[in-house]
Amino acid sequence: MYRIAIVIGLAGCDVAFHVDHVDPDGPPLTCKAGTPFPTGTPVALAGDHSVEGARFSADQNTGYLALCPADGTKTGCDLYQSPWSETTHTFGQFIDMAISAPGFYDSYPTLTPDTQHLLFSSRRGGSTEIYLATAVDGIFAAEGVQPLAVAATNATTKFVASNEPTALGDGLTIYFSASYGSADGSNELFRSTGGPPAYGPLETLTSLSAPGNDNAPVVTDDELEIFFASDRASATSSFDALDIYTATRATKTDAFGDIQLVSSLSTPFTDYPLWISPNGCDLYYINKDGAQVATLYAAHR
Repeated sequence: MYRIAIVIGLAGCDVAFHVDHVDPDGPPLTCKAGTPFPTGTPVALAGDHSVEGARFSADQNTGYLALCPADGTKTGCDLYQSPWSETTHTFGQFIDMAISAPGFYDSYPTLTPDTQHLLFSSRRGGSTEIYLATAVDGIFAAEGVQPLAVAATNATTKFVASNEPTALGDGLTIYFSASYGSADGSNELFRSTGGPPAYGPLETLTSLSAPGNDNAPVVTDDELEIFFASDRASATSSFDALDIYTATRATKTDAFGDIQLVSSLSTPFTDYPLWISPNGCDLYYINKDGAQVATLYAAHR
């Protein structure tokens, strides 16, 4: 078991966020889709925080996290960037991104492979919605933030909410969850292509749909394996009853099938996946305890 030390640098809260270049060509998949994950190891955080979201750059040299207050409330959740060492399993200094909206919920920061766009979720507009920040001269700033076109609207009907974007290594494809068109108003999973700043067409992952909420899609770059959170096993639909599920397919033009509960990563509390490494071997996920404080875990297969 390894422990990770983090230093939080709040002095940089108001500075612009600078992005270093990341090679968009990640390593080939080395862990076969469908290979089970064992129970993960908790990632220790210095200080009192609830981890709402965590992603990493393709080379796993940089981490992007959403940290919320330790009491589990969803106000004041801000986005942070930090160097990450796979060798020593440590973060460097955390810098609050300049695109965070003080006092609001911001989460799920996802950098596109060209490092020019950052997708994230926010409640700054009243409901949870996916936003896009575009870098100017390698810097993200608050004035460069706008709602993501495809996540905000489908044809003439607006999503009630959209959340949890994840960008694939091709730089053209995103997956996310949203409440749109379902009979009970619950969340479903979507895929969209085209690349930033606008994505389309939109595809609903109907083969994964079930009564209740489906959230937090995490997909391998070859799109043959997906992990997501669902409360389908709960007697009543509840975000507090999310467990981690997985499904595979032979080609990315097939529908996902053979949906399985990932029991090794699921608990009686709230669990959802966050990020899978480009080689398909490392999966990061969240477990929220009974007090709704979220802990980041890492699993390796």
